[in-house]
Amino acid sequence: MESKTAAAQAVMAARRKELEDQENARLADEVASYFRSNPRLRYVEPAGIGRHGGVLLLRENDDGGRMKRRLVIKYSLNPKEDDALRNEHRWLKRLRGAEHIGQLVELADASLELVSLKNAPRSQGDGQTAPGQADAGEAGPAAGNQSADDKDNGRRPTLALEYVEHGTVFQWMRKLYGMGYPAGIPNRILWSLLLCPMAYPPDGPDGAEPRRETIQPGREPSTLTQGSGHLNNVLISKIFPGDPDHSYAPLFKLIDFGRGMEEDSSRQEGVHIGYITNIYAMAQAIETLMVPRQSLPLPNQREIIDIEDPYGNEIGTVASMQMLTNQESDGDLRLLLGRCMAVDNQHVPPLSEVLERCETAVARPAEYYANLPNGAGRYETDGAIRQFFEVPILNADEVGMDIDVTARFLPRHLEQVGFFRRTGNPRTMQVIYCRPVVNAANRPGAGEQVE
Repeated sequence: MESKTAAAQAVMAARRKELEDQENARLADEVASYFRSNPRLRYVEPAGIGRHGGVLLLRENDDGGRMKRRLVIKYSLNPKEDDALRNEHRWLKRLRGAEHIGQLVELADASLELVSLKNAPRSQGDGQTAPGQADAGEAGPAAGNQSADDKDNGRRPTLALEYVEHGTVFQWMRKLYGMGYPAGIPNRILWSLLLCPMAYPPDGPDGAEPRRETIQPGREPSTLTQGSGHLNNVLISKIFPGDPDHSYAPLFKLIDFGRGMEEDSSRQEGVHIGYITNIYAMAQAIETLMVPRQSLPLPNQREIIDIEDPYGNEIGTVASMQMLTNQESDGDLRLLLGRCMAVDNQHVPPLSEVLERCETAVARPAEYYANLPNGAGRYETDGAIRQFFEVPILNADEVGMDIDVTARFLPRHLEQVGFFRRTGNPRTMQVIYCRPVVNAANRPGAGEQVE
C-alpha cells in the first residue's frame, strides 16, 4: 500500500513539474515576443530559470546586421515577484560602473513601469525602503520605459543586463569535477574571488565603463547586502592579460540583487554591518570551493572554533574545521576566511585589510605554492590555471556535461548554499533563505577537543 502511495505521489510530482516547465516555456516565449518588433534585436534562447525569475539571451545587431553585443533580459515569473525586479533595478542603478557587479543595460524595449505594477504590494517587514518610493529620483525608471497607460499594458516587467561570457561558478564546478578534475580549486583563483565583495561602488552614470572598486578615504562603505550570494549568482567573465588581479584568473561578477537591501546604517559595536555580511557570504562560498568534495555542516550547526589572528588575539569563528585544516590551501587564506567568518563583528577584519591581503596574494607567483603537500603546487602554475578554465568553460559546448552525470562528483549544497547573515546579536546567525534564528554561542570549553 505504501509503495502504491509513493508511486502515485511520484507521478503527481512529475506531472506538476511538467506543467511548471510548460508554463515557464510559455512565459519565456511571451517575454521574447516583446523584443521582436525591434529589427536590431534577435531572440537567441532562454538562458536560465530560477525560483523568482527567468532570463533570455538576446543579440543586438548594428545597422549592417553585424552583432554589436549580446544582452540578457530578466523577467519575473509572477506578479508577486515584480517588486523584486524593481528592487534589483534600483540597486543596479546605485552600482553602475562597479567592475565586479553584473551591469544594468539601458534598453528602451525593456520596461518596468507597467500596469501590473501600479498597485503591486511593496516589500514589507524586511527593514528596507519599498522599491520605487525612496530613492526614486536616483533609480528612476529604465530609459525608454513606457507609461503604465500605453502599449506596455499587460506585459511582464523586464530589465536588460550585460551578458557575461562563461556562466556561473557552480556550472563551472559541475563541469570541472564531472570531467574528473582531481584537485581542489587553486589558491590563486580563490584569492581573486575574495576581491569581489568590495563595498565602495564608483557611483557611475548610465552606461559608465566598469572600473575597479577601491577603498575611498573619508567615505563610509556601502551598507548594501546582496541577499542571495550563492555560487549560481557569481558569474565568470574574461581573463585580462597584464591585469594584476585578473591576468590568470578571470573577473568574477556578482548578480541578482532582487533581494538586496541596506543593513542598518547605524554602527553596531563600532562596526558597519553591510560589508561584513557581504564578506561573510563570500568567505562561505570560497570555503566550499576550497573543499568541494566534502559536505560541510551549515554554520549554525558547527562548534565555534578558537583561532589566533595575526595580532595574537584569540577569536571564535564558525569557519569549518575541514577548511581550516586543509593543508593543500594557502595558510594565509585559511586564516583570513576564518576571520571573515568570526562570530563577533569586532573580530572581522576591516575592508582595507582584506583588500591589502588579497592584492598581495594575487601578485604571488606560482613558485610560492611549489611546496604544498600532495603535489598541489602543480595546479598553481599559469598554464595549469589557464587549462583549468579553458577546458570546462571556453570549450563548454564540447563538454556537454549534464547535472545528472555530475551529481556524483559534487555535493548538492554547492548549488545553493544557505548563506548566513548577522542579526542584532553578534553571536547570533540567521539563514538568509528560510531564516531560522539559532544562537551560535556554543563555544567549547577550554579543555574540550574540537573534532
